Amino acid sequence: MTLIVVAFVLFRNNESKEPPKQNEASYREIVESSEEGDRQPGGTDQVDIQERSRPNVRNWGEAETLAETVLPVSWNPYLSIRRRIVRDAGFQQPVLLEENVILDPANNQELVEVRDSMIANQLLISSERPHVRDYIEDVLDGSDWTVGKILGSGHTAVLLSADLDIETVASGTRDLGERFAEIEDLQVEPNTIVYAAETIPNDAHFDEAGLWGLNSSGDNDIDAPEGWDQLRDASEVAVAIVDSGIRLDHEDLAGNLWQNSGEISDNNIDDDNNGYVD
Repeated sequence: MTLIVVAFVLFRNNESKEPPKQNEASYREIVESSEEGDRQPGGTDQVDIQERSRPNVRNWGEAETLAETVLPVSWNPYLSIRRRIVRDAGFQQPVLLEENVILDPANNQELVEVRDSMIANQLLISSERPHVRDYIEDVLDGSDWTVGKILGSGHTAVLLSADLDIETVASGTRDLGERFAEIEDLQVEPNTIVYAAETIPNDAHFDEAGLWGLNSSGDNDIDAPEGWDQLRDASEVAVAIVDSGIRLDHEDLAGNLWQNSGEISDNNIDDDNNGYVD
């Protein structure tokens, strides 16, 4: 019998074991060093940098960096978490980027992956009840934050900070969360940059209940759309399915089946000399 392998790849969004959390206070300022061996992944020595963006995620490689910090990751000497404030021609406001910086020691190259992006001097507050500007201004009195504008039906307000540094969003989220704590349904959050998603397939059956394992509202799934956001072509990868059988003419499988070219089916000869008569 000819060996058949189904060329499908399943993606997962998270590792089964989370890396240890890092202390935010251990972020260090980037300092250029001419001393050999001083370099940490994500530093400023002469290395080739490759900016890798997922589909539908902006490439920030040409943006002007205003401030930058790097946190080395203790469990991986070739990985660091970089946070930087940039200005880009496509945005009026400064943008805070959180990035993975991966060093390939074989060729001294850095690979940069954007983890998250948000407006560096803004926060959003949202509530089930419409906001009252005078009340928000009273709560913000004495802080570095002011009311920018109240959006739409009044349930979301944009707050602006006079301060601009790496910690503006994090400290503002924490501090304003305490100031607005008396309002039970109010949330303070970063003004995150959202990208249009194109990862949902045009398969009419994708949203059926039977395919909940790919993507579900309860998030008890393999995060298939998030995986497709990372990669949508795995034509060079073969995955063996150990099962009782498959329907060879299935519309999702027929064009993705691999057949052993070293074997002639059903001739009772071990054509590829692998020890099995097929």
